[in-house]
Amino acid sequence: MTLSSPSIATVVLLLAASMPSGQAQGTAKFQPRKSWSFAADGVSFSNEFSGARLNGVTRTGALAYQLAINPETSPINNSPWFAFRVGSKLPQKLELTLVYTGGTHRYQPKVTTDGDHWTAVRGVDIAKGRKQASFSLETSPETQVVAGQPIITVDDQMAWTRRLTNHPFVTQKEFGRSVQGRTLPVLETQTAPAASARTLILMTGQHPPEFTSVVAFRNFVASVLGDTPLAIEFRRYFNLAIFPLMNPDGWYNGHWRCNANGIDSNRSWIGDGLKTVPEVQQAIAVLRKIPKPVMFIDFHSTNINVLYTGPDDDKEPRFLVPEFQAALARRVPDFEWKRETSHSTDGTPSRSWVTRELNIPSITWEFADTASPDRLAAGPAAGAEELMRLLLRLGNDNSKPLARYDFEQPGQPGADSAGGRTAQIVGTPTLLPYCGFGSAALSLAPTGSHLTLPDFDYGSKGTTLSLWFRMGLNSLAEGDCTSLISHGDVTRPGNLNVFHRKSSSELSVRICDANDHPAEGDIDLPDALVLDGKWHHLAVVVRSGEGSTVYLDGIIRGAKPSGNDGLDPEGSIYLGIRQDGAASTRYKGALDDVRFYGSPLTPYDLTTIRFPEVRER
Repeated sequence: MTLSSPSIATVVLLLAASMPSGQAQGTAKFQPRKSWSFAADGVSFSNEFSGARLNGVTRTGALAYQLAINPETSPINNSPWFAFRVGSKLPQKLELTLVYTGGTHRYQPKVTTDGDHWTAVRGVDIAKGRKQASFSLETSPETQVVAGQPIITVDDQMAWTRRLTNHPFVTQKEFGRSVQGRTLPVLETQTAPAASARTLILMTGQHPPEFTSVVAFRNFVASVLGDTPLAIEFRRYFNLAIFPLMNPDGWYNGHWRCNANGIDSNRSWIGDGLKTVPEVQQAIAVLRKIPKPVMFIDFHSTNINVLYTGPDDDKEPRFLVPEFQAALARRVPDFEWKRETSHSTDGTPSRSWVTRELNIPSITWEFADTASPDRLAAGPAAGAEELMRLLLRLGNDNSKPLARYDFEQPGQPGADSAGGRTAQIVGTPTLLPYCGFGSAALSLAPTGSHLTLPDFDYGSKGTTLSLWFRMGLNSLAEGDCTSLISHGDVTRPGNLNVFHRKSSSELSVRICDANDHPAEGDIDLPDALVLDGKWHHLAVVVRSGEGSTVYLDGIIRGAKPSGNDGLDPEGSIYLGIRQDGAASTRYKGALDDVRFYGSPLTPYDLTTIRFPEVRER
């Protein structure tokens, strides 16, 4: 079987070759490879080809047959794969019934005579609680193949992978063998400088019937490894590691789900992988050696389009997922993905293992079984382009702030560790033991304490305010308004203020450019989120031409178009009191690591502030 596919370009890939003789068979329940001939009708059936699945044939009447479709193990995920050849001496109409054991009907039958062009069978009658599917098949002198999806064989995927080595920046190595002895090679790209490059990891082929995921994977890879200016720029900064065929034995043997030992490899990533899944064990060994991994995507197929991810508030930097999903919806609005954050959190799938062990954002990207070829081209291509843009934004060095007050220098609480903008100390603020960031934080509880920072210009592309704060009821001012950060008159256009209002029981972030009305620029955070005496991280990102986004502890809590014309408040910046110096607005809580940037930081950059070890990787 062959399947036409777009030309591809480069990465780290896992594939397979034909099973060498004398190798271990494995402990799955293998179907007998055989042909069934019925002289009375001049009809034959066969499963003697790569990827076939047919466990038995029974003639139930003239030109009528029941076909047994059994899994390689039980119980098993409902992925009832079937694929078989049909030969007929004469053109005639056969009545075929698929009879499933251990599963129910999932895939609409498709027919081909050349392996490249497939036609969906119409008029399938589902019965017996979806355990039987009956349909008519018009035969011809040509041998036909009937399958649940178009077939991509092990050899097809190997040939596709070998074509990648035509690119001068791709190298191939063998890193292990499958249960049945098929080679597991790895292809690598080294297009980015080793000292600074990060690595994007892509994977597919853990589950044999998942045709749509393989097509999507190929199209995604084609975009990332293409010759567009975006792809070329991306490869200047990022290397790739791509695993295209994680279960060659399952593919070859026509399994529903498992490897040659009857084990679902994507439920076997616990620790170093089960001993019965050497494919996973050896992949883990490769993954652990990948330098500076940055993101992982495992391509699969299921009933619907869905992105399985971790929650955004975990300590792992899952910052890219919300923006990636939003970009997909914007680019391909008629090919929508649901997001699910609670799938298989026990660590058994690849995604969970990667998140836990490599501490990078990871996605199981599932494509619907019924996705059309045009959507399988448009969706992954758009996804690849948007991900490249996001990762390139990640790679930009936005790490140096205009000013940073981390309160780390003994005797100099107003020191600016990023430059020379020393803050003026008013009153007697005190240093606290580490709670927010570093070894000390600043308490503004002593009467009359606050800091005054010199004015500076924000960047033309936008700005970012980042700070840690800790507040409880005893942190609030005497009046209704308690001011944490104040730059510009809160009642007029052109200001950035962070303040608490007793009357509404919420922390408000007010962002107004010169053309915004102050009353329309607030993003509010209820007391339940902030007034608990615990440390929280607040980030305000203002992007010229787009607007403002507020993050609390890494989670987007609000967004508005305010600030989209560029933010440039005038006058000094005040920490712990409102701009007009009103004593009734004095904040009596704690602050730590207050930063101002002359650019809009990415979610990745914000994660490296909250978890510095992320950037250090």
